[in-house]
Amino acid sequence: MNQFANTLEIHAQLAVSMEGHDFLVQTDDGVGINIELPNLRAGWALFKQRPARRQRTKLLNHLQTGLHACGSQLKFRIAGRTVAALGTGDSAGLTSTILGLRPLQIFPYQIILACGNGLSR
Repeated sequence: MNQFANTLEIHAQLAVSMEGHDFLVQTDDGVGINIELPNLRAGWALFKQRPARRQRTKLLNHLQTGLHACGSQLKFRIAGRTVAALGTGDSAGLTSTILGLRPLQIFPYQIILACGNGLSR
């Protein structure tokens, strides 16, 4: 029996512009969604005009539950490196808790590598 009986297969590619930043949203093998960020500042722009912390947490929890139930993940990437993910089913760490972005998993080391290469300026 399939572990993800409700698997959602997604095939899309979309270019989005927000606050002067261009994002590429595309699928990853039909089951995941990647949001390619041009730099770290653009990533923060996605959450800058967010709702209050309690509402944001509730929204992210609903999104996490839905993605996990479908066997999908939402990944935020900079310079080809996954810097954050949602839908993995894993618990969020200290960084996302401090920033008020639970249950989004944030990978600080990958952020440092992406920024350290000079690719996120």
